Amino acid sequence: MFSNLTYKQKLKGLGIFAVLMIIICFRLAFSATLGEYTLYKTQKENLAFQNSSSLHAKNISLKGNYISSTLDNYLLDTLDNAKNLLAVVSAYCDKNKLELKEYKPLGKKDYDSLHILTRVVTVEGSFIECLKLNYQLETQNNCGRIGSVLYKSYINPKDKSIYLNCSIYLQNIIDYERDK
Repeated sequence: MFSNLTYKQKLKGLGIFAVLMIIICFRLAFSATLGEYTLYKTQKENLAFQNSSSLHAKNISLKGNYISSTLDNYLLDTLDNAKNLLAVVSAYCDKNKLELKEYKPLGKKDYDSLHILTRVVTVEGSFIECLKLNYQLETQNNCGRIGSVLYKSYINPKDKSIYLNCSIYLQNIIDYERDK
């Protein structure tokens, strides 16, 4: 059958057959492959977006936990003797030859949603013992945040001796929402 055809006719038939095969292959294989590839790209983009949003949510959650744990260190808790400022300072003064001169709250201040109570503790004694008290209040006890420390020395007119007063200003967060 093909032996009767001329070389030109065979070449035209081969071209038509090649074009027909390309169309069939494209319809069956290439288009399905391209469709799967576009589906893969969209799913990959969606997964990347979900991972970034879940990672972002996880980071926000971790930061929230860190902030709440940090704020819990400064919450006012007078029922816990380990966090009760007066109990901690008086126990330290008894052990280390310091004299507790004054303990008084200075008042409450509102900063946005935080309510901060400032208290002042004044002790009298040697400089080293006062520094050790400051160190203990800052690092070991969670009685509050030390806002300021004031050292004052004065001369007693009766016996002409020099005394050192150390006033420590501590700040605590009062959480009204937990009370309700």
